[in-house]
Amino acid sequence: MPRSPAAAIDAEHEDEPSVIDESLIKVSDPSHNAFWKLRVLWEQDGLLALEKPSHLLVSPDKHRADYPVLTKLLQRDINRGATWNRSRSYQFLELIYSLDFETTGIALFATRQDVFEAIRNCVGSRKMVFTHLALSHGVASELDFSIDLKLAPHPARRWLMRVNRTKGKQTLIRCRVLEQFRSFCLLKCRSETVRHHQTRVCLQSHGMPPVGDSLYGGKLLFLSELKRQYRSKRTSPEKPLIDRPAIHHDTLEFDHPLNETPVKIESPMPKDVAASLKFLRQFDPQTHF
Repeated sequence: MPRSPAAAIDAEHEDEPSVIDESLIKVSDPSHNAFWKLRVLWEQDGLLALEKPSHLLVSPDKHRADYPVLTKLLQRDINRGATWNRSRSYQFLELIYSLDFETTGIALFATRQDVFEAIRNCVGSRKMVFTHLALSHGVASELDFSIDLKLAPHPARRWLMRVNRTKGKQTLIRCRVLEQFRSFCLLKCRSETVRHHQTRVCLQSHGMPPVGDSLYGGKLLFLSELKRQYRSKRTSPEKPLIDRPAIHHDTLEFDHPLNETPVKIESPMPKDVAASLKFLRQFDPQTHF
């Protein structure tokens, strides 16, 4: 019988195998019966980059006050001497920038105070380049295009962002079409800013909202919409190919602020986006410029 998350936490204080897989960090939250295996994407010079799954907070959110928070779970593990930290001996951990609850990809942490203070200035001074993959609705008119907007919180719904040309903060994303289908498009979007929902709002304003992004005009993608002879299972409703906004933070580039070494961190495409692309290639013919 599989161990519950609560049992998994207790088991960490039992005898461990002599060889521990350092490429994974395992965290759990028994109060939510939740367990995650987080792949280590980068670990060097006071930095730790993990592959964040969807539907996991990296920092507290007042609109999801009872949800597990990755930063808190990692800090808890450091304080109690969890297995993954025994060889690392981290005593400090701080999140560098936030990611949306549903977004997958690179979550970057500083494991030293001096690195945290130095790299925070990189984020504020636009010395970091963030790249996101986005599976969007619509057809692009150009292979490469830019979206330059000023964004600010919605006055009535503060968890949403909207275009505000007078009070908004400047946001520029540069997009390249990787694959164009009949009704959908796979984009690579680059930016040097970290604004709440920035890629989602910019794509919405361009008429290409991300698939599954109900907050900004996106719709769920179902196989029945693509496959003409699709036969549903009457015993249960059809599940969407992707149940979240189809955004993935796949690349992060910067010079390390202490030694100026170029750093490039990459995260592989998540399974839900890859599966969606598989069916789009099969049933939604590609078009070319």
